[in-house]
Amino acid sequence: MAPEAVARTIRDNVPHGHIHDFTLGSFDKLVPAPYKVKAVGLHSSLLRLPFRLIDGTAIDPATRPGFKAPFVKLLNKLAPLCRFFMDRTAFKVVLGLDPFFAHTLKTYRGVLYIISKDPSSFSSDPRHTNVDLDTVLSFRVPLHRMSE
Repeated sequence: MAPEAVARTIRDNVPHGHIHDFTLGSFDKLVPAPYKVKAVGLHSSLLRLPFRLIDGTAIDPATRPGFKAPFVKLLNKLAPLCRFFMDRTAFKVVLGLDPFFAHTLKTYRGVLYIISKDPSSFSSDPRHTNVDLDTVLSFRVPLHRMSE
């Protein structure tokens, strides 16, 4: 966020106003030497529409005033039609594209920071296995009801 935007947010007392601007290098100089920081950009702004169509939930047009409102109304009408092809496979494809668009092209809207005491934890050694996306998407937790 630009300094003038931060000043305006503070001056106007914007509820839940964000007055910070994290970049991929925000923690590089703050973390002590024995530790290592890995920053990954997430949620590319270029993929907002595909993610919205996969999600398939309606957006309240009142939250998008001006020229965006007619587009939101159209999107709300198209979303149910997209359910036929915007499935789990489409989600995996878009999620697979996100690291390139978000991190490499720096179009991220979110950042994940991992601060590790052991720098070798970031190595590409075969002993460090990645979690398969299907495993993550298939993960289920049994429903637990609190006794009354």
